[in-house]
Amino acid sequence: MKNIFVNGVRVGSLSESDLESLKEQAYSMRNRWTQQAHNLAFCLATMLRESLSIAPLLTLALVFFSLFVMPPSGLITDGLINVNELTGLLLGATVASYMTSLLLVAISPIFIKHRFGYKNVAQEEFYRLLRIKLGVAAEGKVTCADSSLSDAGHVK
Repeated sequence: MKNIFVNGVRVGSLSESDLESLKEQAYSMRNRWTQQAHNLAFCLATMLRESLSIAPLLTLALVFFSLFVMPPSGLITDGLINVNELTGLLLGATVASYMTSLLLVAISPIFIKHRFGYKNVAQEEFYRLLRIKLGVAAEGKVTCADSSLSDAGHVK
């Protein structure tokens, strides 16, 4: 038997076979792959939106650095700014900053544990079926523990 906890509160217990049957039922959902594909598309769209919000700051920093610290050759001749060089600088800075921000956003889940809306559809379905089986309406973190281990630490 395994004790089931939702948000740290014991809500019931189920046998190993009941848990396995619920897990098998959750992972054999008919439309699981389409739901997971939609979830991944949403996650990627969120990542792109986040990188778009960072890109203007990087573009501005790169343009200021290029203009004032290390101006490219041919940008300023006889006190005049070459428009073609400036356009190339702005386009290059925009593309470079967007790619940099996309890279930063893509590797950020490693460091800050932000998932951009990603969820495992089958696992969520398993938790839903588990809550239905136990008759629990609460949503939150679901954990399982052996009944012998979880009862031993409680003072009655």
